[in-house]
Amino acid sequence: VLRTFPASGAVVASGPLKLSVTFDRPMYPDSYSLVQKDPATFPECGRVVPTRSADGRTFTLACTVQPGRSYEVWFNSQPYMNFRAMDGTPAVPFQLKFKTKGR
Repeated sequence: VLRTFPASGAVVASGPLKLSVTFDRPMYPDSYSLVQKDPATFPECGRVVPTRSADGRTFTLACTVQPGRSYEVWFNSQPYMNFRAMDGTPAVPFQLKFKTKGR
């Protein structure tokens, strides 16, 4: 993982959010693992199907976040290892934690 939005440790405004992850290489299309460890800390993302950028490196998901909350999203985490490079190698699990501003 090269970068995420929000960045790890960021404090962001509540409301609609374009959650994204960018890898250092193209990843396999239609194969991803946005892993929820606790339903209370996972953003509301409705249909959990991210879009993939034209270069295959960035996946984006439309979500909504509530004020004054802490969030956690994993990109790959055992046994869910579906973010894979084009050669089939799974991406190293990456934990994203961020917070939202209070009201």
